[in-house]
Amino acid sequence: MRVANLKYDEDLTKQKNFKIIYHNKIDYFITQEQIKKLKFFTHADDTLYFPVKKESKISLKKDEDYIIREDFTFYKYYANAYKEVYKKNILKS
Repeated sequence: MRVANLKYDEDLTKQKNFKIIYHNKIDYFITQEQIKKLKFFTHADDTLYFPVKKESKISLKKDEDYIIREDFTFYKYYANAYKEVYKKNILKS
């Protein structure tokens, strides 16, 4: 896996040339040999700068936000809202 090949104009939901992996629990006792067998990308594998050098914890909270047209789910939600208001399907162009 080489993150340096990531192109932001592609569909990032396909995770082409990169992969985000969620681990519910981190095993801090795993050996370097076990990690190498998994063939994960590491900072040392690439000559370009990659800022993530270790695991990171994420914290989530439920909230509301506006959806923008560039969001890949925009048209699905827009079509559902349109159908709810106008009682008909939106025409596809």
